[in-house]
Amino acid sequence: MDFFQDVACWGPEYSFDVIFDVGANIGNFTAYAREQFPLATIVSFEPIPPTFSHLQKRLSSNEHQVLENLAVGASNCTVEVDYYVDMKLADRNSLTGDVLLLEDAEKARATVEVITLDSYCADHNVDSIDFLKIDTEGFDLKVLQGADGMLKRGSIKFLEVEVSMNPENDFHIPFGTIIEYLKPYGYRLFGIYEQQPEKRVTVPILRRSNMVFMIARNFKRRKQ
Repeated sequence: MDFFQDVACWGPEYSFDVIFDVGANIGNFTAYAREQFPLATIVSFEPIPPTFSHLQKRLSSNEHQVLENLAVGASNCTVEVDYYVDMKLADRNSLTGDVLLLEDAEKARATVEVITLDSYCADHNVDSIDFLKIDTEGFDLKVLQGADGMLKRGSIKFLEVEVSMNPENDFHIPFGTIIEYLKPYGYRLFGIYEQQPEKRVTVPILRRSNMVFMIARNFKRRKQ
């Protein structure tokens, strides 16, 4: 039910010293990770200006916290992004451009800088990431594509991706696509978390979930 507790059961000696929160929104995950690992360096990325301002007010006081007003994607560039003004809708904002489905909601536009994870880590001397959380509303595969070097080296120990669990949800990336993308790098599924039902159809099926993958070669098998 809880990823950090699950890892502790398998390897109580494992330490999460560097955590990346891509798509931090207002910082709920960052705050939770901080409770679990008070001394960890946590880098939180949030590209939408008003959401980032909220994030700064909430989290900037911690010396181990790094806040980046950046998007993470497949290439280094700048893009124009439409977003919801209402902070209650902030978790629906996405760089895909397909998220603005509420026609009556007030929207605005911002110019957003996009950087690859490989570039960011090279520029900031980040050799490894213990846990990479990605929640970018349909943009998750782009984030992984920009982390090719880190993935090839196995420098990301665990990573979490938000995925679609059925064909009716064509907004998030299908879970099979993510599994196949990560397989050549040596990543395998560790666990499935935060399963959300499909509310737009009349049958009780899953809409999305958070899948956590691990680089298997970094984890020693226990003797039977």
